[in-house]
Amino acid sequence: GPAALVLSSAGMIGLTGVNDAGVGVCVNALGMLRHNSAGLPVAAAIRGALAHSSLDQAVDFLHRISHASGQHYAVGDVNGFHGVECSADEVVVSCPAGSPLLLHTNHPLANGDIDPDAARELAREGRIADSVARLDFLQANTNRSCDHITAEVLLADRTAPLCVTPRQGRRTQTFGAVSFELGTTPPTARFCLGLPDQQPWIEPGWHAPPSTDHSA
Repeated sequence: GPAALVLSSAGMIGLTGVNDAGVGVCVNALGMLRHNSAGLPVAAAIRGALAHSSLDQAVDFLHRISHASGQHYAVGDVNGFHGVECSADEVVVSCPAGSPLLLHTNHPLANGDIDPDAARELAREGRIADSVARLDFLQANTNRSCDHITAEVLLADRTAPLCVTPRQGRRTQTFGAVSFELGTTPPTARFCLGLPDQQPWIEPGWHAPPSTDHSA
């Protein structure tokens, strides 16, 4: 399969990434959707999608597998984006193939396979309202001509917040961020390893495979 650049952490095989065929995959956890203990974990689903050389193949893979947890998968290539919301029993298109813009946070827009207990707990903790506020912020501040500079500025926002820092009652924070430009093959991939408003963006680049020519 194609080579991939993947944001990850210790003990994980991937959180989000892009391959050198120009297919990018980003995810949003949808904890209120039903889970399936026999399904494929999200990290494995990401790597499986990135093993394909086209958006259509990657999305087809996501439709064919069983999913362990509720997730939104944003898959993109040079021709646009395709979004699917995946749960224990359903894979629902949230953004049709070829869309020039895809915005999503941590609540479902199309999949109704809801776990009511999980949904109540997330609502009680304020996480659904927080997700709605972040989506509203993105819709108000993003347009179809959004480039990587604009995207990286948005990802550093602490007002919505898109860049999350620990606060009383919730000690989580943003682990990192990615910025992929899919107009070339291979694409341009930039990564921020930490809070996007504090840490620099890096561009690791693509390394050519070792030569197989052993002639003298």
